[in-house]
Amino acid sequence: MTITPREKRVYDIFSRKLEECLFTVQNSMERQQALESLRESEDKYRSLFELSSDAAYLVTLDGEILEVNQAWHDLFGYTQDDLSNMTTLDIYADPGDRERDFVPAIARDGRILNWEVQFKKKDGTVMDCLCSVTARRDDCGEIVYLQGLVRDVTEDNRRKEAMADDLTRRRVLLEQSRDGIVVLDEDGKVVEANLSFALMLGYSPAEVLQLHAWNWDVSIPRDRLVEMVHTVDESGDHFETQHRRKDGTVYDVEISTNGVVFAGQKLIFCVCRDITTRKRAEDALRESEERLAQLIRQSRAYAWEVDIDGLYTYLSDGVAEIIGYRPEELVGTKHFYDLHPEAGREEFKTAALRMIRAMQSMADLPNTVVNKDGRTLWVSTTGMPVLGSNGELLAYRGWDMDITARRQAEAALRESEERFRSLFEHSMDAIWVLNPDGTGHQVNRAWLDLFGYSQEEVSTLNAVDMYADPEDRKDFLRRIAGSSEIRDEVRWKKKDGTIFHGERTVVALRDSTGEIVQFQGILRDMTRQKREHAELERLARFDILTGLLNRRSIMEKLNEWLHHVRRYRGHLSIAMLDIDHFKLVNDRHGHLVGDRVLADTAHIVQRGVRLTDSAGRYGGEEFLLVLPRTDASGAAI
Repeated sequence: MTITPREKRVYDIFSRKLEECLFTVQNSMERQQALESLRESEDKYRSLFELSSDAAYLVTLDGEILEVNQAWHDLFGYTQDDLSNMTTLDIYADPGDRERDFVPAIARDGRILNWEVQFKKKDGTVMDCLCSVTARRDDCGEIVYLQGLVRDVTEDNRRKEAMADDLTRRRVLLEQSRDGIVVLDEDGKVVEANLSFALMLGYSPAEVLQLHAWNWDVSIPRDRLVEMVHTVDESGDHFETQHRRKDGTVYDVEISTNGVVFAGQKLIFCVCRDITTRKRAEDALRESEERLAQLIRQSRAYAWEVDIDGLYTYLSDGVAEIIGYRPEELVGTKHFYDLHPEAGREEFKTAALRMIRAMQSMADLPNTVVNKDGRTLWVSTTGMPVLGSNGELLAYRGWDMDITARRQAEAALRESEERFRSLFEHSMDAIWVLNPDGTGHQVNRAWLDLFGYSQEEVSTLNAVDMYADPEDRKDFLRRIAGSSEIRDEVRWKKKDGTIFHGERTVVALRDSTGEIVQFQGILRDMTRQKREHAELERLARFDILTGLLNRRSIMEKLNEWLHHVRRYRGHLSIAMLDIDHFKLVNDRHGHLVGDRVLADTAHIVQRGVRLTDSAGRYGGEEFLLVLPRTDASGAAI
């Protein structure tokens, strides 16, 4: 069968895509797992210290802007000073959207979710935004303020439009292509197929529409096909398999797939080419060499071959782009270990030559080379022995891939994770991470010191054990269900039973479905602040020397009872006392003795009044008594 130039070009494209996918699968799985582990750790601690990336704001119902976060400033371009001279109407591309759509929805439902609207930045740029707003009401049901989140979805909308255009182009290709083209839904059932595909399988177009992918594929198990259909995305896949025709004959086929979401439904676009004749005609060695060449061309890597002593006998052209040397500068003149940094070169040489002479293969071996400019690069080396007909070692060949950027990214990620872990461990505030059910505590040293537990005891605790009042835990779960963050003061209980006040900030982390998967919190002991505040209040109300109410407080108490008597009638008596000849005490015995006289007199006065009476120091040696519900004779008694 003669292959046309056009078919050859398409075949070459599909071949390169196949090798790119195979290479990616081979080299990325282990490092992806490591990266995911690092990212998960970093995200856990970073979220404690970073704010929402969405633009968040608080406004009144009239549009007065109360507060915005940094993401809002970054999105709209306004400074904090700008906010005092503007309202939310200034950010609408069409101010009518607010009165026409937003205000009625808030008044009716108290919230508006995932509302698409056009906003404009300070510089006039119009952007598509996704907005969610919730009204906060007072006890009377009146709206106090609105809180909301804004996300710029301009690029998302552009991508959706581009995808719609792409689907239209694919439909034209479906109609005109000589390759078999079939469109599957996410259950693997045929949604649409062109005539070429039906003819390849020997079915009529109507019969094809009743089939699933596993009805014709004989090489891939059904459960694997289902998995492939579910996981394919717009980056696509490229592979070879075998199809069975209606009459039972089997033929080799080359498949190129792409996933696309159209009108809310995931579709898989498959291009199928019968390659039976080609596979029979192609030489196996030539196919292997072409595969290697494609891998080298499509990745930042270069192929090499060395003899049993490590001397370069071949280098692909890609070596010049990566390390700066042309192949002819290295072939026959340099050993592979000559490119390794001088420090550690002998150890590297010994280990590598031992593997070569033992005819061992190596895969993704990280090491360093020095390029022509003197910079040190990280490469990942994959190699295998080349054996003669009698099993003797002839050479060693493989390829080096430049992974410098990846290594730098991994190092930066580790550094970031270590930095945030250090902040977690050394924070003076108590920090904890736990599951929604209150288990799985991860705490820092400050938390252990505050509550008095050991690290081993933490694993046996539940969050409710920390609350002085277990009802506060129920209240917290109720409030956090409708919020992403809570800041408040709560009474806590230490291991020894001591109760203390703590100021906490808790963030709820949610998965893609909105379910809470983790709580992260910061707690600060407020006991000392509470005690100091109470002492300040006491000092503000009471006279320091005598312990009685000071002049301002006793006068406030007098005014309260005067208002009470004027409104409800009844009796009220006032007694003024002073110490006769008090100046002589100070003059003869000194002020320290005078202060003692004042304090003892105040004690006598306080002891002589009823619990309902109030006694205060009115002046230097003057005292004022407020005697509620008491007439003059009762006051005298």
